[in-house]
This record gives sequence, structure tokens and C-alpha cells, in this order.
Amino acid sequence: MIITNRAARRRARFAARVAALGSAVMLGVTAWSWLVPASAATNAGDATVIKPRTDSTKPVEPLASGGSSTDFTLQLTQSAACTGDSTNGGYRVQSYMVSSAIDPGSLKFDASGPTPQATAKDTFREPLFDNTSNPYVNAQTAAATTTGGPGPIINIPTFNFKVYAPGDIPAGSYNAGIACTKGTKDDANQLDKYWNVKMTFTTASSDSPAQVTWTAQNPSGGGTTTTTGPGTTSTTAAGSGGTTTTTRPGSTTTTTAGSGSTTSTTTGSGGTTTTTTASSQPTATLLDSSGNPISANATLTPGQQVTISATGFTAGETTAIAANSDPIALGTAVADSTGKVTKAVTIPTGLAAGPHTLTVTGAAKTATFPFTIASASSASGGSTSGTSGDGSSGALPRTGSSALSMLLWAALLFAFGRIAILLGRPLVTIIREEDR
Repeated sequence: MIITNRAARRRARFAARVAALGSAVMLGVTAWSWLVPASAATNAGDATVIKPRTDSTKPVEPLASGGSSTDFTLQLTQSAACTGDSTNGGYRVQSYMVSSAIDPGSLKFDASGPTPQATAKDTFREPLFDNTSNPYVNAQTAAATTTGGPGPIINIPTFNFKVYAPGDIPAGSYNAGIACTKGTKDDANQLDKYWNVKMTFTTASSDSPAQVTWTAQNPSGGGTTTTTGPGTTSTTAAGSGGTTTTTRPGSTTTTTAGSGSTTSTTTGSGGTTTTTTASSQPTATLLDSSGNPISANATLTPGQQVTISATGFTAGETTAIAANSDPIALGTAVADSTGKVTKAVTIPTGLAAGPHTLTVTGAAKTATFPFTIASASSASGGSTSGTSGDGSSGALPRTGSSALSMLLWAALLFAFGRIAILLGRPLVTIIREEDR
């Protein structure tokens, strides 16, 4: 049909141009949402400065202060992981130490660490250096236990500040921690997650080699100071920052540390007697049939073979393993000489979709490992990972709806654009084309 009324043609052409412009705008918006990740960097929780451990069965010891030669490492939140792994997702693990004036969520990283590197007070940007003076950059995660699942952060090294010369670390407050990245510093959303701790540095000429001392603002606050007089008894709960206890003759002080160990000190005229009893809280980990670690809250499949391992029990103690929330008994296991329990189990086929736990229960303690059973719709597409142990989800998955929207808006842009062009041409030319 040919519109011959000139006024009507002008109105129709204007409407077509407006529709074409709107289609172009919506096409651009849809394309942007498709190309740009749905979420920005996530503050995944606190990092804790701790003493390096050579024996994983011993309790974690938070470290509140040190000098430039003091070895330390960082403990992240339970089951800390990048949104994806290194092997299939291209994620990498970085370290950083920046001025407290710099938001860790704004950091960019290159092959040398946080960029641009600097040692000036308000612009300080450096990686953490391990005890062999190598920067901790571009480290790989463990492999994801499920396709597209999170990549667990493993093998965080021992750090110190011996690489610096006097004056390289200005006195002041700093953010330090571990971060996950994907891509290059030129990518808009390179930073995925980070775990942070505040550290304060003070100039100290007696320190070697960097002439600084530091204190760490670890989670759970500072310590508790208790002074006891003659004949008194006190009990002090220690935060991760440490506890200072001053005793008078004839007093007894019991200190329960955050790690679960108990120290009892008795001071009498003949001297002081201190007894420390390790009583770590039980923890559970899970491995798949290939021996790879499974992240907390990961999605498991009914009938899947896994191995649960739990520590913190009494040697020789018999424990019961069960899947909850039903519960479904999965057998028993006896703790070895170190208090560790290990047992291969099968995820029950009768569990409903949703969150569940595997529990290892002894006489007085229970270790718990959370996991998820996928709904029928999710399971049909294969096993996927749930949220990471810090409770934050990754970027929303891109679905076919975005691609269909782009095709729709592109088709509308072409159609309305074509109409606007035709209505803008002289009428006689259109009529001649119709006569052919």
C-alpha cells in the first residue's frame, strides 16, 4: 500500500524515525547488559593475619603484630573461592597492600600486582611478597568441582616485608589482602572478589631491614586484659587479637582462646604453673571421587560419591555420619590418633531439592558441611555450583533471553529504519518502483 497524502506521509515518516531511534537505543542497552558482567567486585569478608603453620592439625594462631622480618600468612573466610576457577574460567589470585585511602574494590592488577605501583604514602600500591621475596601475583585456583563452579583459593604462601628498604613503607594505615581477578586491567570488571585486613605501620629504627613494625586489626577485635588479686579466680575469653593476663600470688586464671585451646595459669609462692589444653572446634571438609576439594554450599548430585573428613574429635571416638535435614544415617567412623574422621559416603537419592548438610557427630561435638541439591530444572542442565562459602553469589548467568532481545530490537530497527527511508523518498519514485 502506498500513502499518497503528503501530511499523512510526514506523520508516518516521523513515527517510523522515532520507532527506529527507540529500537536503536534498546538494542544498545541490551547489548551492553550482555557484554558487561552483571555484578561488580564483592567484599567477600575479612582476612586474618596468622602465624604460618607447618602442622595443619594444630590450632590457628592469630598474629597481632610484628616487624619487617616477621613471617605471617593470611587466613580467609571458610571455603574462600573465586567465582570461577583458573583452568576453565580464567580466574587468578592476587595479593595487595595499599594505602587505607584506597578502596580495595577499586583496584586493578597487572603482571606486577596492583597498578599503578607506588610507595608514596597516599598512593601506596604493592603486592605482598613471600618469604623468598617473590610477589604473590597471578596464582592459580584449585579446579572447580563442578562445571562452571567456584575455584577454591589454595596454597597462600608465607609473607614478610624484608624486600623493602628503610623508608619504602611510610608510617600509616594500610589495606592488605587477597583478591580474585579475571582478565586484564583494561577490563571494566576485572576485580571479582577480595578479602581485606587493616594493618598499621610505625617507623622503628631498631627493626631490620625495613625499619618498621606493624599491627594487624584482625577480626574479633583486640584482646582482653585481666588482673587478678590474691586468692581470686578469673576466666577470660580471648579474641583473635590476643590476651594479656597479670596474676598475683595465689590466683588461678583460665584463658580460652579463639582457637578453642584452654590455658590455665596458677601463681603461688613457689612460682607459676601453666597448663595448655588444645581443644579445637571440629571442622569438616569434603572431597569428590577424584580427591578434589568441594566448596561449601556446592551443588551435589543424588548418588554422588564423596569423602567427608572432619577434625577436632577425641582419638578413638566413634562418630555418626548423617545427611540432613531428613536425617538419613550414612554410617559410623572412628577418629584416628589425631582426632580426624574420614569416611566415603554416597549422597542419598531421596533428598529434596534445596540446602542440606552432612554432619559428623561425636559424644560432645558435631562437624557440619553444607551443600545443595539442585532442583529438577537445574539438574537437567547439569550440575552447577551454589554460592561460595562467604555467602555471595557470582555474576548472574547470561541466558538466551538477552540474545533473543538483541535479535528482536535489531529486527525492529531494520524494519522501522527501512520504512522511514521509504517514506522519505519522493512519491513518484515509489510509484515507479511499484509499476515494475
